[in-house]
Amino acid sequence: MSVYHILAGDCGGTNSRLQLIAFNSSTNISDILKSHTYLNEQYDNFNDILSDFLYIKTPVHQTLPSVAVLAAAGPVKDNQVLFTNNGWLISGPTILSAFGGGKGGIKVARLINDFVGLGYGALTVKDSETVTLNPGTPEVGGPIVCVGAGTGLGECYLTASNSDPSTYECFASEGGHAEFAPRTEVEVELLRFLKDKFSQKHRVSTERVVSGTGLANVYEFFKMKYPGKADKGIMGEFEKAGSMQGKVVSMGADKGCE
Repeated sequence: MSVYHILAGDCGGTNSRLQLIAFNSSTNISDILKSHTYLNEQYDNFNDILSDFLYIKTPVHQTLPSVAVLAAAGPVKDNQVLFTNNGWLISGPTILSAFGGGKGGIKVARLINDFVGLGYGALTVKDSETVTLNPGTPEVGGPIVCVGAGTGLGECYLTASNSDPSTYECFASEGGHAEFAPRTEVEVELLRFLKDKFSQKHRVSTERVVSGTGLANVYEFFKMKYPGKADKGIMGEFEKAGSMQGKVVSMGADKGCE
């Protein structure tokens, strides 16, 4: 029996979620030994978060990981990711240099796009864990699209193998940076507001609207458009929330907006 200790991470623009996992290669069963969520704005760089998780949050008697697989919010090139939203650089070689070598050190550090991780994860979702929006008959081996709003707007797509329709390959996409296309007069006003806010004369990306930060942008727009309707309590929380402004808007939203 071989048990491997793996560091798994979901490193987004706002939070980094880390888990230490024991994987049994004989049974293909994984056990989560510990997990912790970090607010990125409280740290100068990702290695500080990793150091806290490995050396402070991990009990002395617990085995450190030999493999690190991190899904990060940005395009991956040469096993490193420059975060689209906060400018951090996460590098596999840098992680090996800082936390590898010696007994119990990380031997393999692999970076993947966050939505590539979600795309492969979507293949394991059970029917009981889904909600049907439009009834229909799924096509065996058909393409799959995965879209999700977080700090930004993530997108990926999966295509089946020609030889085995049950085997899929996932492709990353920075589709959230496609141009926002307003359809109503209010959305046109929102577009103008965002162009002024971000000093972007020619274009505004979709994730400036559809994301956690997008919620904050839309709230600011409507606060400007209808100043008398803004709740003063929520306004106060919003101003103090930093990178969590979108959460304040979501928590204060009318139930019809959920």
